[in-house]
Amino acid sequence: MSAALLANGDVVVGNTGDNNMLEFTPSGGLVATKNVDSGSAGAIFGIVATGTTPANQKIYFNDDNANAVVLISQ
Repeated sequence: MSAALLANGDVVVGNTGDNNMLEFTPSGGLVATKNVDSGSAGAIFGIVATGTTPANQKIYFNDDNANAVVLISQ
């Protein structure tokens, strides 16, 4: 449903089928998977990554189940 470019060059993608965020390398390797909402499917709508280094990076997404913007802790 949405994706964001991370400071390290990886891409984080939101899977609305199971509310997982997936991080991929530029070559397509899967780095990590994180469930961000245990409610009904389709919660992830829009992802934004801020920061210029992994140390100061923050990832936000809109949670349609909670009707809130959520900061993902790394």
